Amino acid sequence: MNKLTIIYYLIIIIVLIIFSNCTIPLDTENNSSSSGSYIRIASNYGSHCYRGSGASYYKNNKTFFTWPGPGMNSYVGYFDHLTNKAGTNVLVNTFNDYTTWAYHDYPRLVVGADNKIHLFVCDHTTKLYYYRSSNADDISGTWHNHSWTERAGYPFPVVSSGGQLFIFYIIHVNTPLERPLYYRTSTDNGLTWSSSPVKCIDRDIDNWKEMYVGSVKFASAAGGYPDRILIVWTLSGVSGDGTTTAHDKYHKDVYFSYLNINDLHMYSADKTDLGTTISGSTEWNKCLVLDTGPSLEEKKIINYTHNVTANSSNGYPIVLYEKYNYSTLKYEVFSKLSNGTNWSDESLVISGSSISDVYFENDKFIALCKSSSNIYSYSLNESNMTWDLIKTYSPPVVPQGMMKVENYNNNRKAKFMIFESYGSTYDYTGNNKIYVLGDG
Repeated sequence: MNKLTIIYYLIIIIVLIIFSNCTIPLDTENNSSSSGSYIRIASNYGSHCYRGSGASYYKNNKTFFTWPGPGMNSYVGYFDHLTNKAGTNVLVNTFNDYTTWAYHDYPRLVVGADNKIHLFVCDHTTKLYYYRSSNADDISGTWHNHSWTERAGYPFPVVSSGGQLFIFYIIHVNTPLERPLYYRTSTDNGLTWSSSPVKCIDRDIDNWKEMYVGSVKFASAAGGYPDRILIVWTLSGVSGDGTTTAHDKYHKDVYFSYLNINDLHMYSADKTDLGTTISGSTEWNKCLVLDTGPSLEEKKIINYTHNVTANSSNGYPIVLYEKYNYSTLKYEVFSKLSNGTNWSDESLVISGSSISDVYFENDKFIALCKSSSNIYSYSLNESNMTWDLIKTYSPPVVPQGMMKVENYNNNRKAKFMIFESYGSTYDYTGNNKIYVLGDG
């Protein structure tokens, strides 16, 4: 073998070594911009009711994601921060549902104290499904599954700092029309669950009995507040006369409460103990953030999308909501911040936009709002209660929304999860993309 041949083979070997160590995540399209690097993790996203929590979770150097694919079938994927690669996406739950209202059947997940992935999905107002991965930090293999036959909808999973698992959801009742909020809990990593669901919020004072919950998030103890679960919601359920019932006809008001992890009681922002279930006009008034009045206009004055988080230093909660402006004919994003006693006046974040998420970071409240093809990041200046634009994100696709990864760890390459917009018609074929984004 001559020297040229040896050099040729050495070059081939070196090239193979270099490419074998390249970072090529599965289904990856890596687009760099001034706001970070967009990495595509899926190309089979369908449609879903956008609720601002529970679609992704970080733990042990992996960020796990879930989404509905074709036929609203539930997929799970992950990004490995040690190898800088996306793993192989897996199909966990199969619905093959292409019917009109199938977009309600979306999955949500958390990672438990056992480091296993816990996935929840509702066959909307029919059944609640629970799946648990076989192995820690691993989505491959057979998933344990269980289901509860109750008319459940809109799942919100939460894991406490002590590892207790919660799954919140509404239960639909036809007569009279109502959707109170319930939860089940597990203290043994999902091996056993509450024998029956616990009703934590019950609208028992009028016919506005349909609850639309925007977000449910865990918050660690701070400022005299305990470890707790934050909940924000609005109301619907009445017809044009304001007395008889009607599904999703009008919306009104914004409410906030939290579940104390220690005693499993509900509390208002001023720490008033409301017992195990919010009921009665006095307790409901303690939870009221925004009173919109009767709100019997054709356009819903409060939209479906609202969100919540808390200051990690003093524990004070903030609520974001979309309120319709009947003059400009646009929804406007507003916020109200509690000081532990009262709620502030509302502050305008942005007009003609929708809420993607809100979180607290580096001593600031940060709001993510979607407008047209961009996501705008705003920071709250608490000295004058105004929101300042700090960053504009321009994803490779028109976004439906962008959620911050729950339990996010700083300096990671998957801080946000971005859903491609499916337009004005729900898409059950699964032709849309999902990206993750760091924050460079």
